[in-house]
Amino acid sequence: MIPNAYIEDEIDEKDWIFGTGDTLGSTVRKGGDWRLFYPKFEMQMKNGLETLSCVTFTTLNAIEVLFDQKYKIKSDFSERYTAKVSGTTKTGNSPQFVAQSVRHFGVIPEDVLPFSPDINTWDEFYSDVPEDLYKMGRGWLGEWVFNHQWVPPEKEAMLDALTFSPLGVAVHAWREDHGIYYRTDGAVDTHLTLLVGGDDNFWYVFDSYPPYVKKLDKNYTFNRVKRYHIARQSESSFRDRLRQLIDTMRGLLKIR
Repeated sequence: MIPNAYIEDEIDEKDWIFGTGDTLGSTVRKGGDWRLFYPKFEMQMKNGLETLSCVTFTTLNAIEVLFDQKYKIKSDFSERYTAKVSGTTKTGNSPQFVAQSVRHFGVIPEDVLPFSPDINTWDEFYSDVPEDLYKMGRGWLGEWVFNHQWVPPEKEAMLDALTFSPLGVAVHAWREDHGIYYRTDGAVDTHLTLLVGGDDNFWYVFDSYPPYVKKLDKNYTFNRVKRYHIARQSESSFRDRLRQLIDTMRGLLKIR
């Protein structure tokens, strides 16, 4: 078992839900199999430090996969930055908070604020972010529109949503038997991981703990599922650009 670092969001009736209202973006990966586009293998526990930032690792992994598939851009974003600006604590974080933090503060490259070998305490990993890095994150938002929405945790809806992006899924981490991961009756969600495909035999996830690629039982039940969207500013509607600008301004107010 790994530490519980997942906080479940209450889904509000105002939240954007996949399959209702306007579709967020268009199909990116026909068939919904993202296993050719794994990001860099990165573990959330390193240097003897458990960062309790599975939600950040999963959210950034989703963005990195989308960049690779949609724009053929290899990227590696800083988990330290996003984990800090999203308000991760020793009880973890929630998918909604972390995704919204990307809309508020953007992302920055890993090499600007790395999880380097000398970062081995909680206070070092979650040290205050300098103003120039906030400015860098806002600069990223000047080029890109990021968004997200909940997906009904049902197989048909999830397979449909997988054609748009890999999905953040809440799981009970981890119960394994002969290489297959499963959920026991009554097991609560403790972890967020990235769903990268599904077929008649298994669900496939890319995780922030080794083994990084895991097979989940085909009958695995999910309670919270989130999809992601990335597009250039120039490709996005005026409404999407305006909504993100409003969220960016909200983020600016938070740090002043």
